[in-house]
Amino acid sequence: MKKFIASIGLIALACSAHSQDRINITSSMVTDEKMYPYSSPNRMFDEQASIVSETLTSKPGTWWGDYMESAKYYPLSAVVDLGTETDLTNIYVFDNNGMSNLKFYYKNTAGWQLMFTDPLSNYQTWNKHTVNLKSRYIRIVSEGIGGNFGEVVMFKAKPVIVPLPPVVVLPPVQQPTVTSPIVPALPMPNGTEVKLSITGDMITDEKAFPESSPFKMFDEQANITAQPPVTQPSTSWGSYINKDLFYPLSSVINLGQSINISNIYVYDGGGSSNLSFYAKVNGTWELLFTDALTSWNTWNKHVVNKYTQFVKIVSDAPTGSFGEVVIYGDRNTASPSKAIAGAKTYPVLEDFLGVNILHTNSISDASIVKNIREFHLWTWNEANSDIANYPGYPANKYGFNPSPGNYWNFDNVYSSYKNKGMKIVPTLQGTAFWFNKALDGSMQDNKPVVDGLNTEDPASYVAHADYLYQFAARYGAKQVPTASLKLQQNNSPVSALNSIEGVENWNEPNKTWKSRKGMFSPYEYAAMTSADYDGHQGKLGTTVGVKNADPNLPFIMAGLTGMDTVYTKAMLTWFKNNRTDGVTPFNVINYHHYSNDAGGQVGAPSFGVSPEADMLEKKVKGAVDFNSRYLPGKPVWITEFGFDASQNSPQKAKAYGNFTGEDVQAMWLVRSSLAIYAGGADKAYLFWLQDDDSRNDYLFGTCGLTSFVYPGTPQKRKAYYWLSTLNKVAGKYRLTQKTVTGTTHLAQFEKPITSDTTVYCIWNGTSNGTITTGYKLNVRGSKAEIITPQVGSLVGKSTPATVVNGTVTINVTEDPIYVKAYGAVSNQRTEKIEDVEKSISNITVYPNPGNEMTNIITPEGQIIKSVSILDNNGNIVKPIINLFGNRASFNAESLANGIYNIQVSLQGSDNLIVNKFVVSK
Repeated sequence: MKKFIASIGLIALACSAHSQDRINITSSMVTDEKMYPYSSPNRMFDEQASIVSETLTSKPGTWWGDYMESAKYYPLSAVVDLGTETDLTNIYVFDNNGMSNLKFYYKNTAGWQLMFTDPLSNYQTWNKHTVNLKSRYIRIVSEGIGGNFGEVVMFKAKPVIVPLPPVVVLPPVQQPTVTSPIVPALPMPNGTEVKLSITGDMITDEKAFPESSPFKMFDEQANITAQPPVTQPSTSWGSYINKDLFYPLSSVINLGQSINISNIYVYDGGGSSNLSFYAKVNGTWELLFTDALTSWNTWNKHVVNKYTQFVKIVSDAPTGSFGEVVIYGDRNTASPSKAIAGAKTYPVLEDFLGVNILHTNSISDASIVKNIREFHLWTWNEANSDIANYPGYPANKYGFNPSPGNYWNFDNVYSSYKNKGMKIVPTLQGTAFWFNKALDGSMQDNKPVVDGLNTEDPASYVAHADYLYQFAARYGAKQVPTASLKLQQNNSPVSALNSIEGVENWNEPNKTWKSRKGMFSPYEYAAMTSADYDGHQGKLGTTVGVKNADPNLPFIMAGLTGMDTVYTKAMLTWFKNNRTDGVTPFNVINYHHYSNDAGGQVGAPSFGVSPEADMLEKKVKGAVDFNSRYLPGKPVWITEFGFDASQNSPQKAKAYGNFTGEDVQAMWLVRSSLAIYAGGADKAYLFWLQDDDSRNDYLFGTCGLTSFVYPGTPQKRKAYYWLSTLNKVAGKYRLTQKTVTGTTHLAQFEKPITSDTTVYCIWNGTSNGTITTGYKLNVRGSKAEIITPQVGSLVGKSTPATVVNGTVTINVTEDPIYVKAYGAVSNQRTEKIEDVEKSISNITVYPNPGNEMTNIITPEGQIIKSVSILDNNGNIVKPIINLFGNRASFNAESLANGIYNIQVSLQGSDNLIVNKFVVSK
């Protein structure tokens, strides 16, 4: 029973120009018209929760835009659907820095109309634009990458409550009970058609074509309001660049639900080629039609009338131009669901930093980091030179200790790294010589497939999967039957040496410079990965694939050239369609990236650029965000990045001012490591430890932390000491905060456990010699020291700093320095050390309490003769040999928790100075 209300409502709404509400814009309201993969337009609206009025004071930290493939995607364009006609009053844009045009349009019955253009010519200010108009749709166009705008806030007129006459209540009337079930989208009534909304998330580029996105077929749909369409699109899918590598292009659209497709329109812009459309019906692709694109500037209509959820579009050549595709059906598309990223927990820095090596490099030189990626050729383990009568798979034999040809002992290589507490991951790359019968290495980058086999069939890669089984069996942690081992006669039949931390099954499979024989399409590499992982679910046998040898050995995806999430997404489609277990067959996602003026490794760079100019942190965050949505729980590694010291290389760390190429290389490697870390990657391996021959100044010829000219010994570059200092100072800490103020970048590190020590790394993210003098750094602690990297020192040079009112005053340059602050002891920690006595002499011990590198300083002129650490019984537990005038240092990591005495002897004095020291971990 309900009472019938005679009035249509209780209140009326009126608008007042003096009262406004912020419009709450959610991601479902925003359409990225360019499907830009490196930055989401939702970043214009992701920091608005705290904004409740037009008094805007916040400084947003995210922005829409990126340098990555800017020539391909700019101008960026996004449409906001407000849901209903809305009285817009004011629009605010946070103008961070730089300059470019940001244009705002609204839509009325005549189409899109320009509201205003913001040139973004201010610096960290909110630009106000009064509009006072009504519209449902807003389009925002960013014309260039020069201007950073952090947030867009829109306000609308606020409703004003106006009382209505009293409500008349009539006698109750019996109402029937009606149950309305929730049903999925139904066909439009009376045969009405709807234009399907296609977003970038719905599209899989099966070839991962780097020159043009398939979303360009759907990026101008907002202008199409009639059937048949009448507009003239300006963008198209396709390019002549690398056409021999990628054509025919192919993309699949997931409509989200089964839809009865009625008509498909193709804008034929000229030229001629075949554009074919397929529908997936009962698991099989059925050809709908092929448009030969023989017209000019016309919309070609194709009647379909077919139910499907998946549509495939194939372009066989770049000779035909098709500007847009419009699909009509009986209901609209359903957006795909995506996982939501959780909060990021950073690993401690020493678990993050790594370096690429060859097994012949010095393990001592490599030991400045914990994580090692070893380049390892298949030919080193099989028939290095004896191929004339070699039988090949399945009668092949492998050699590990010794290896064939060079007689290397890889058992010893891997165990040596493990015994030093380092974690080594071999990246197994290249094809065995017997595949191509060529010993000069010219074809070892070819795919490991016998000519004539289907390169998208896992069975074609069984020989490669056989090699990975044998490798994982020997160096993984699980014993396998001796009968499954295929070893050369001079190798002992052992398994489960447990000396590696994982295995990577190729290197840069998407490289474009080794012809089609060397470049894997996403589906080809996915097929090989499925074989290498577990023998394609065991279908190829139980003695092929890593997981059949050791199910717990991490399988690492081959590092892709660039952070190519389009390629990764296509692989996921192959796995979904070809594996029945729902498993994504790798444990780690892996990308490479080189910061340069071309935007990455695939282009034609002239010189390297700083990580800040490259927006490296933002690019990494984009890859990590993709992973969080599509592959939650899987770590992301960046296993190659770096700069050449030589000024003749197109990847050079470009010298400027008083900085040489080696100076810039050192600074940029530290800053790049921190950018990748702050972006959310789980590990980063710089390229690389040692030059092959430093006289070769070609691309990547002088990337090494050490230079080398045969037959000499490696010489440490400045970058070697800079990376070592980073790891020694902050290695046991994890990132807790990263801020940018003007040009100054500040990274703050804290220990995972309670500690009174905080490490700060600070630098200017420019490359023009910027110096900020008298910078006041807020620190947590009553004492501090400044640590600067120094050639010849693995730990840097430490200088005591004065803390005044919680700040340390420093000069900030483009070369990162560190400030370690300590002394702010919690109540719990104070109770543990309340019996610490003051020194009987004016010496300084810091940090105290401590558990790692500790420093001792005596007054100027008092030279230290000897220092010893004594336990409470007076026994010497640690002599100190690092004496530097009135300074000494020691590492307290090996000492157990407790109170110790530091005994100091000075030159010219028979007195011993004793100071209490607390170890607290």
